[in-house]
Amino acid sequence: AERIIAVSSQTKYDAAAVYGLRADRIDVIYNGIDAVFAPPPEMARRTAVHLANDIQPPYVLAVGADIPRRNYSRMLAAMQRVWAGVGASAGSGVARRGPQWVLAGRDDWKISDLHAQAREAGVLDRMRFVSGPSNAELADLYRAATLTCCASSFEGFGLSVLESLACGTPVVCSDMRSLREVAENAAV
Repeated sequence: AERIIAVSSQTKYDAAAVYGLRADRIDVIYNGIDAVFAPPPEMARRTAVHLANDIQPPYVLAVGADIPRRNYSRMLAAMQRVWAGVGASAGSGVARRGPQWVLAGRDDWKISDLHAQAREAGVLDRMRFVSGPSNAELADLYRAATLTCCASSFEGFGLSVLESLACGTPVVCSDMRSLREVAENAAV
């Protein structure tokens, strides 16, 4: 090919290195997103996807399948620390449960490694698994989330970061080139 298109500089330089291509032959054209990913026209509220999955704010949202590069095992360990800290700091005699952890994107979460780990840890009641949400449902999940977390060890682009920011929801993400390209200084 005379010219090659990549979705990020990360992908550009990975493709150049793996396939021995000249980087100046590769152009970066970033992904776009569905127009449904925008701030809510009114205050974020519980919608049909929240009601159907018993999702109560506050919650942390993670989007994507349970694959090793998503680091969901590490996120589970982090959420367990959050939940333990919230319970320990209640102090007022009223136990607080802390935020739910909502995972969206997989067709059948019950067969995922993460679901098994959460069951063994006894924290399934603090988690919600949304299977195959539409873009409109996913946008509703982003809008009402306290934050979106993308802890991936590798991403070619970082679509969930872009979608979350477009909906006006704060993002916490891994520090890697492709996610820095999408989030710039708008994420932690």
